[in-house]
Amino acid sequence: MLARLLVAATAVLALTGGVYGYTAPNTPADGATIGQNEGQADPMCLIKTLGFSNELNIYATTGGKGFTANHFHYTCSCNADFQGTIVRPVMIDAGSTAEVSINGRTTNSRDGGNGISLNGAALTNGQLKSTATESAFLPFKGGQNVIVIGVGCNGYADPDCYYQYTITCNKPPTDGGFITGDPQFVGLRGQNYQVHGVSGDVYNIVSDADLQYNSRFVFLNSGACPVVNGKKQKACWSHPGSYLGELGLKTRAGDRVHLTTGDAKTGFASVSVNDKEVAEGETVMLADNLGSVSRNSTHLASVQIGNWDFAFENSDMFVNQRVRVIDSRGLRSHGLLGQTWRETTYPNAIKYIAGSVDDYTIRDGDIFGDDFVFNAHN
Repeated sequence: MLARLLVAATAVLALTGGVYGYTAPNTPADGATIGQNEGQADPMCLIKTLGFSNELNIYATTGGKGFTANHFHYTCSCNADFQGTIVRPVMIDAGSTAEVSINGRTTNSRDGGNGISLNGAALTNGQLKSTATESAFLPFKGGQNVIVIGVGCNGYADPDCYYQYTITCNKPPTDGGFITGDPQFVGLRGQNYQVHGVSGDVYNIVSDADLQYNSRFVFLNSGACPVVNGKKQKACWSHPGSYLGELGLKTRAGDRVHLTTGDAKTGFASVSVNDKEVAEGETVMLADNLGSVSRNSTHLASVQIGNWDFAFENSDMFVNQRVRVIDSRGLRSHGLLGQTWRETTYPNAIKYIAGSVDDYTIRDGDIFGDDFVFNAHN
């Protein structure tokens, strides 16, 4: 009977106690006072400084930029080309050790022989267990990445305290976002949503300090699929609905890029910069080194303005487009697509955009206008 009770008790501990015999990380609230009294952050389980192998800026969720010992939750941003990082924690207490995981996969473990210690000097029973002073390489995927750094005291033994620092980083998909068809949006973090606009109205797509990008929606009840260079174009007309027709892009230096769609056979009816037509095969540089406009072929135009790189493809009286952000760090853009660098969701009909679709309507109907609810251009 006693043996059965011991087995049952061991099973309960295995389910609730974790690897080290404690029930859960006892991390205090962000900004907790540093001390050794109950409810305070124990210095024995705190990180003094936190470094990275490359330029990775972190922001405390309840504070500013950078690392603070008694803040345990952080966010960071990186561009689509960011491959990953190595974490270099320096503990306050010489006897503390850290372990690291990314997206639920452990790379360094306190009881796995490669825990991180201060100067490789933490001991277990008088013997050095690990000489690691930094994590293994932490690879980033497109979308959300979660780095967890757990710190325990008492070397590699069961700790009296165990705190976790969590860093949530969002990496845009390598291919960026898309707008196709009637129109289907794929945001900068892979969000999927549709926007049904009113035919003839102008809606903002991206709005930031360098760029105001609008589109006039058009209702189409039929369409053909272009054949370009012997290949059938993708994302062709599929059913009656609202599509992105005319496009207007305005820079902070005052340049105006205007694209007017044409039929499936001929491609763009017009691609112009400041009312001057851009010839096929020509590239026009924009003022203040803000970017360029290229008319690559009858059906393809490339526009790069500030942080934004667009490939516009003429279908049949509407545009499909690929959107890439050159560097997502420091983005503060808005618009139906421009705001999707954020993780935020809303209790709205389209959960990935603030407000309603009507809030993105340019009030005066100007294809280059910036009078709408969430204007971030000026």
